[in-house]
Amino acid sequence: MLVCWAQKLRIQWWILHNRRGDMSQNATAMKMRIMYKGQELRFPALLNRKTGDLVQLEDVKAFEEFHGEEVPYTIAAGARWSTNRETYRRSRGATQYHCFQRGDYDEVRSLWHVDQGYKKATQDVLRHGDAVRSLAVDLMAHSASLGNPQLWVISRLDPLIEAYQRKYNIRNIMALQDMERGKRLRDALGRINIPAACFAQGAAQGNLQKRDQAIHYIESCMTRRVQEVLREIDDVRDAYRRVRCSFKPEYANVWAREDAGRRLPTEKPQGLHVRGWQDDVRDRRRWPYLAQELEWHLPFFKGMKALPFRRNATHVVDDMQQALDAIQQNKARSLADALLRLREGTRWFFVLDHLEMQVIAPLSLLAYDLELRSAASLPLGAEKPKFVPKRAMASRDFGQIYRQYSKFTEFVGLFDDGVLKHSRQDDVLASTQFATKAMKDDDWLAAKEHLLSITDLL
Repeated sequence: MLVCWAQKLRIQWWILHNRRGDMSQNATAMKMRIMYKGQELRFPALLNRKTGDLVQLEDVKAFEEFHGEEVPYTIAAGARWSTNRETYRRSRGATQYHCFQRGDYDEVRSLWHVDQGYKKATQDVLRHGDAVRSLAVDLMAHSASLGNPQLWVISRLDPLIEAYQRKYNIRNIMALQDMERGKRLRDALGRINIPAACFAQGAAQGNLQKRDQAIHYIESCMTRRVQEVLREIDDVRDAYRRVRCSFKPEYANVWAREDAGRRLPTEKPQGLHVRGWQDDVRDRRRWPYLAQELEWHLPFFKGMKALPFRRNATHVVDDMQQALDAIQQNKARSLADALLRLREGTRWFFVLDHLEMQVIAPLSLLAYDLELRSAASLPLGAEKPKFVPKRAMASRDFGQIYRQYSKFTEFVGLFDDGVLKHSRQDDVLASTQFATKAMKDDDWLAAKEHLLSITDLL
């Protein structure tokens, strides 16, 4: 009995703590206009998150150019919007915010990709800076022994200049201008001026050093943003676990291992039985306490506005509300049915979380890492061909991803969501056939698209 009430007190504190946070977020909902891809989008309601991102509360119509024609499409409610100063500068104000149309997991993957790109950029900047410095030193020390120093400098600087022709950052542009000046050995008076050329090359190396410092600052900001979004996902994950474990608290550890894909088929809970919602349904004297706990949980799920959580959270709120109505109307059967839908419906969140964090995210990061490695092996300034990841490039990593995907399909196959008002099992299983075929055909880009289409169903 003491264990039961201690757990209930922890649940009360956690829910009330997060409830205050959600209520403060709801208070900052606002109307706004945003420039996105050259068009002005009007949002009747946007929610300002603690991270500074905006969450779209209603569907918005937008247009996209296709073969010279404007094709309409819908940005679904729950999309996340975040500011990007670099995008704003490049587009000259045509795009103020970046849109993550699939929500939180989509933003995490994008931020991880950006972090991967910046790590690669840091290596390139340092390598190019060393090459320019080495050129300046060699030119200053050995210019007299070079047969044609002008051709020698051009042959070493032209690949670097070609590589920086497509750069947008101001420091990269300044480094490019310095390198172009540094390859001209004659000054304005037509004299061979080796020190002036070396000075310009040194200036290019200095600008590349400042770019490296800026990248380190951006990486720290990206790390902080990733942690903030992951913390939000952890809050959602924790809320679902607490609701699920409220049915049978002694199953908390068993279900935690099941959600991580490590539960044994015959595993049973350890320890004494703890009273939960499963028992409260059969005891009308416990219904007031059950109603109180449902009301504590309800505000947090009502505050889940971002994708992909809002779809499942909407059903959770409906089931909780129907359970509260059944308690008020003293209908035992309706209460049992609502709580059964609530218990089974929350399982879909853990399936979605496993698919996103154990399959899609590793696949996306692995494919991008292989693409960066392939690009690094090309000569400076060479045109990059379309990259297609194959299992042979990292057979162990792709094998691990496939094993996690197999666990996902196993989870879905064991479900019995016939009690739900909106059954998803058949549609999800049908979609997994396409993803499985793509993986077996070694077409991982198509597999990722099929996996993302599955998340749209969950």
